Amino acid sequence: MGFWHPPGSPEAPLPCWHGHDLLGKPPFRHGLKTFRHTLKVISVIETRRRACLNRSPSWHLNNMIVRSDCQVRGPGSRILQRELSYVVDTSPFPSSLGTQKPHNVAFNERPGFQVVNDESVVIDGRSFSNRIMIR
Repeated sequence: MGFWHPPGSPEAPLPCWHGHDLLGKPPFRHGLKTFRHTLKVISVIETRRRACLNRSPSWHLNNMIVRSDCQVRGPGSRILQRELSYVVDTSPFPSSLGTQKPHNVAFNERPGFQVVNDESVVIDGRSFSNRIMIR
């Protein structure tokens, strides 16, 4: 399953988050401090991604998930390649994504994504690796 944002799509406004219950349960389930931290992380990553694209619109693969028992069979690669060839490659816009997992870099390099930013994200004294990839 993949979640693509088309070029020029606005960032989800808070009323949209509320409509999908992203403002309702998460702050109470995980705590307001964790929720605020998550919003800061998203903001830093999005700012870097847009800067890597010189603020130009792009297709943005926000998330891609493949069940662990299916990963070795290749459905994720086939689905990603199909989406890239049918949608992204037929448009004048690049595609972009972010990943924190090193093994995802190799997966995304196969269809042509390249790491353009490999900086740690540091928020409130916590740090983790993040890579912005563009195709």
